[in-house]
Parts: sequence; C-alpha cells; structure tokens
Amino acid sequence: MSVANEAESYLSQPSLLHCMSYIDTQGLSAPSDKPINHNIQYKPMQVNKMRIFSDMERDELKQMMREVLDEYVEAGKEISEA
Repeated sequence: MSVANEAESYLSQPSLLHCMSYIDTQGLSAPSDKPINHNIQYKPMQVNKMRIFSDMERDELKQMMREVLDEYVEAGKEISEA
C-alpha cells in the first residue's frame, strides 16, 4: 500500500476526522485557590454610530429608491394591462 493510499484510508475514518476538527479545551485550566466572584456588574457597552453617508446623502438615496420602485410598479402595471 502506498503512502498516499494509507493516508487516505486513515483520514476516511469519520471518528478520526471529528477528533481532528477541533481542540477540546474543557478542563485545561489550572486549579486555583482564589475565590470566584460570580456577581460582577458590567456597564452597558457604548455603541458609537458610524455612518457611511451623511443625513443629506441618506435622504437623496431614499428618494432615488422610491422613484425606482415607483417606476418598477408602473412598468408592472403596463405589462399586466397589455
């Protein structure tokens, strides 16, 4: 049996593929004598709005989208009437 065929047969076993797809780290932390505080209070995360378009550009885009949708609806009505 060649090395390539041996490697393919080795990797074709589903149990081995499952074991090699991730590293199980459960229980790897060292034991500690320090008490664990489970009552930690976190502040709410601050989210900064970062917009690509200015307010004026957003209004222009909305207006253009509405015009395009209106034209699309009118074109659909013309096709259905014909």
